[in-house]
Amino acid sequence: MESVESSVLPVWPKLNDLALHGLAGDIVRELDLYTEADRVAVLAHTLAQYACYTGSPPRPSVELGGMMSPLLINPVLVGPTAKGRKGTAAKESESIFERACPSWSKRQLRGSLSTGEGLVYAVRDPGMIDGEPDEGVTDKRLYLVQPEFGIMLKVMGREGNSLSGTIRDAWDGNDLAPLTKNCRVRATNPHIIIVGHVTQEEIVKELKAIEQCNGFGNRFVWLAVRRSKLLPFPPPRDEARMDILAARLREAGCFAQNVRSVTWSEEGKKAWIEVYPSLSEGEPGSVGALLGRAEAQVGRLAALYALLDLSAVIDAPHLQAALSLWEYSRQSVQWIFGNGVVNEAMENKLLRKLVHQGKLTDSEIHTVFGRNQSTDVLNALKRSLKAQKLAHDVTEQTEGRPRQVWKPGPARRIAE
Repeated sequence: MESVESSVLPVWPKLNDLALHGLAGDIVRELDLYTEADRVAVLAHTLAQYACYTGSPPRPSVELGGMMSPLLINPVLVGPTAKGRKGTAAKESESIFERACPSWSKRQLRGSLSTGEGLVYAVRDPGMIDGEPDEGVTDKRLYLVQPEFGIMLKVMGREGNSLSGTIRDAWDGNDLAPLTKNCRVRATNPHIIIVGHVTQEEIVKELKAIEQCNGFGNRFVWLAVRRSKLLPFPPPRDEARMDILAARLREAGCFAQNVRSVTWSEEGKKAWIEVYPSLSEGEPGSVGALLGRAEAQVGRLAALYALLDLSAVIDAPHLQAALSLWEYSRQSVQWIFGNGVVNEAMENKLLRKLVHQGKLTDSEIHTVFGRNQSTDVLNALKRSLKAQKLAHDVTEQTEGRPRQVWKPGPARRIAE
């Protein structure tokens, strides 16, 4: 009899539909009819762009831990290049904002971040630059989509680069003033949103251990995304429904721009008190470090869901929506960083050998790659094949100790 060895593997995260609450959910469900983009990716872009739009004075904030926290979120979409449809999600979200707020949409910036000084310059105060008066930037809202987030991280890792610290200060809502002798620009009350697009392989390679643990990584909301469906010929959009959603979004934007503080309902407070200990407890290791600002991230998301409901009060459903999206992010971090990155060519080589041989021991798998690959790499290969149900592991009885062997195809349970 074959006994299937059970193991806990990082699996693709699952989104609870409670995250599709209110107007954000209605927008995602409507756009989902016309696009191959992941619903999570469309939701993230919609919430991020709305968060940025709300940032003109008096710009709303929410009380968390006795301090007022700005409604700033930085999602990073992690998925395959081209096939992940990350750029498609950005365009879909932009399409609804173009209908709702055309002048705002035309002022959004792209470009690649490379230095902290450059980021500050984009939202700088009036002053003198090179001996000449500069009128600065009046609107301190900045929405930056970074389709090459991995390249940004690589540049950020260069000695003396100030981008990491500037992004951390921006997420905190602090005034920005790089401490460099050649830079005298300053930005007060900046409202900066960054949305990153990156592959799993890039982010695991470029997000160095120091950035995972120094507070940079946990100022982002990490979301695994992939193509949701095949739509070779998307259906025509229902223009009437799109216009209705745009009108609702316009109303929600105007409402938020007149709110200074988002508070909590009695039910919202009770729900927050209940979940706060688990959010605050955290998790060990580098994965836990990337989730280390759970309370702030969830609170900010809950406030955004409330404002989209034309409410300056967080109620239980708003918190539940935020918790559902955060749980998806938690699972995403486990999937992105907890399973290693598998080299596709090596994976195919191992699979071909398994099919040809019928089964392989761990020692034989080591030999397939010339015995020069680490145990971590080989374990990641085996986990990946198992997760895709292309291979499975079984325990075989021998004259001595039982041994683990790998076979092609999904696991089968043999009845006694």
